[in-house]
Amino acid sequence: MIYQVSAKYVCGIDLHANKLTACVMDKKGKIQKKKTMVCSKKLVLDFLSPREKDITVGVESTCNWYWLIDLLTENNIPCCIGHALYIKRKISSKHKTDTADARGIADLLRTNQFPVAYAYPKEMRTVRDLCGDATFL
Repeated sequence: MIYQVSAKYVCGIDLHANKLTACVMDKKGKIQKKKTMVCSKKLVLDFLSPREKDITVGVESTCNWYWLIDLLTENNIPCCIGHALYIKRKISSKHKTDTADARGIADLLRTNQFPVAYAYPKEMRTVRDLCGDATFL
């Protein structure tokens, strides 16, 4: 499934355990701003604040996306989780950096080519996490 964006701006986020890189683009592909920051709710909201009413955020599905998607959802900022394998296939490049990944995610959103992964609801995440761990036993 592909996510369809109608917002004026898109933001791609390359998320890691302690930091994230975000890139905001307009619908024409012009980068409005980009930043690498520590994982902080306040910093993310401050970064998105000028455009939060007309932006869609895309995040690659990693093991630590829960807090970010919950934050965006609680603040009524449209967001989606991307399928990591399909994103990697679509934005593979010789020069892999966090900035390039964030820009690639934003570009996939902007061009309506962002491959969506299932975002587990809060009430099912504990069960999901337990089942995921059980497969490694």
